[in-house]
Amino acid sequence: LSVDVWAPPRIQIMTPYINDQVEAGKEYDYEIKLKNTANEAISINPRLGSDMYYGGPYGMMGLGPALTEDEINITSPRSVPAGAMETVKVHVKVPSDARGYYNGYIDLGIDDPSVRDYEGRVHLSFNIWKQPTQPFVKSFSLDEAAPITIAVNSYNYLGYPGGISQKSARIPSFETSLEDPDGKQVDLNVTSTVIKGHVNMGGERPPWEVDSEPIYQENGVQYTVIYRAEGSPGNWTLRVLPGNTQRFEYTITIGG
Repeated sequence: LSVDVWAPPRIQIMTPYINDQVEAGKEYDYEIKLKNTANEAISINPRLGSDMYYGGPYGMMGLGPALTEDEINITSPRSVPAGAMETVKVHVKVPSDARGYYNGYIDLGIDDPSVRDYEGRVHLSFNIWKQPTQPFVKSFSLDEAAPITIAVNSYNYLGYPGGISQKSARIPSFETSLEDPDGKQVDLNVTSTVIKGHVNMGGERPPWEVDSEPIYQENGVQYTVIYRAEGSPGNWTLRVLPGNTQRFEYTITIGG
């Protein structure tokens, strides 16, 4: 005989993930919203989990954790009043020499037996980077005079569903220049800027929210800047210095 007795959690975690790209030497603030649906106050005691890991997309990479407990500060009330919403604040101070990844969690310490251990956690994922100072350089050639159209785009991911809010995302930017065969900078006119997003209705919903209104969640935004110049025969040089992004794509269209 196997019986699974289920009860909906009395505290709803409105921010189950904090996933962000952070820059070395800067500080960041995040908020975790907790909603108490019970008729009595429920105590909480948030603290960092001890079993963090620090691998990135290519494995462990032989690096230690990019952040320590001293660099992640949690400020929280001791309880969430009945029928109310409270905020747990998280302050992250990134050392100037930090690099790599930090993956861990905050155990909210919710005093509610209907919340299992792993359900009372907010997962943390930080990718630490440094702003480049030298531009990317790409050379190409024209056989004859023709218009040149250059598109530079970058994805600015906002995190997993329920992760960091859109207002905390930093918009990518590009310092773009183009040199003609004589080594002179030409007028590079911005013809358009395209903002493209990926939106869902909240993904999988817990049983107690199946009848609630859809919640729009924007998981990622793509920013594209399109430039145009008049080209002449010879070798050309494109330079792009990106800001607030770790990767970008470029497209060079000759003619048309």
